[in-house]
Amino acid sequence: MNSHVDKLTAKYNALLKDFSPLDTSTKIKYSEVAHILQSLDSQGRWISIHDGQRLVGQAKFPLHAQYLSSAVFSKNLTKLSEFLKTK
Repeated sequence: MNSHVDKLTAKYNALLKDFSPLDTSTKIKYSEVAHILQSLDSQGRWISIHDGQRLVGQAKFPLHAQYLSSAVFSKNLTKLSEFLKTK
């Protein structure tokens, strides 16, 4: 893992110490945040793999090609932001 991912993980772990995992006021679960952070690659990116479905803008990728999805980026940042708003 690179240092950026390590820093994010350390920040997450610090937040986790301050809050109970039983906190029901949080819309986004701690396990979801952990999964989002763990799904980053070594360069701190969320990589998607083209499975043949239509892509926004009709990009033409070969089957199983890796790409950066703005939809995945937006979804993950929104969830992380919602989680932080409750803290």
